[in-house]
Amino acid sequence: MNTDLQGNIYIANNTGYLYSLSKEGELNWKVNYSGDLFPKSVSMTPDGNSIFVVGSDRKIYILDLDGNIKREFGCVGIDRQPLLIDNSSNIYFLPGCQPPAKLISMDSTGYIN
Repeated sequence: MNTDLQGNIYIANNTGYLYSLSKEGELNWKVNYSGDLFPKSVSMTPDGNSIFVVGSDRKIYILDLDGNIKREFGCVGIDRQPLLIDNSSNIYFLPGCQPPAKLISMDSTGYIN
């Protein structure tokens, strides 16, 4: 679960839905993406203008605050853990492969730094 700068809450579930709730708990919107979403993977950019979420299809989805897909790209081996997004929209995550564990950094186009 994550919040934007206005206090709206974003929650994903493993049936492919992403929900936006107001800080009062009312449903703003819900959208469904084909396949499952990893519930723990929802992250916000530091500026609060983009949502990042990981699908079971091993894609990273970058969304606007209305749930529209701005960009998506595949990433083999991404784990179900939350993504970390820095001020330049670089994405950090742990791959889902066996040790040795590595921390992966990529830019918002999918290029591995």
